[in-house]
Amino acid sequence: MPEDRRLRPGTGRAYLLDRLERGGHVELLAAVEDGTLSAFAAAVEAGIVRRPRPLGTGSENARKRRECAIARAFAGRSR
Repeated sequence: MPEDRRLRPGTGRAYLLDRLERGGHVELLAAVEDGTLSAFAAAVEAGIVRRPRPLGTGSENARKRRECAIARAFAGRSR
């Protein structure tokens, strides 16, 4: 993205994708483009943003689904 069109910081999809790209997180970007991971979950894994503190009313399965998607994103990485 051109320097003169920098996106405003926050949790918007376009900004997070830009930060992932600038940070070189190609595995996470690929997972977002495949639809297996959200841009927000990828940004959390990359350390760009923090997930809000859980209220205890969510689903344990959502966390497990995110962790599996992140593990699959890094599974293809060369060792």
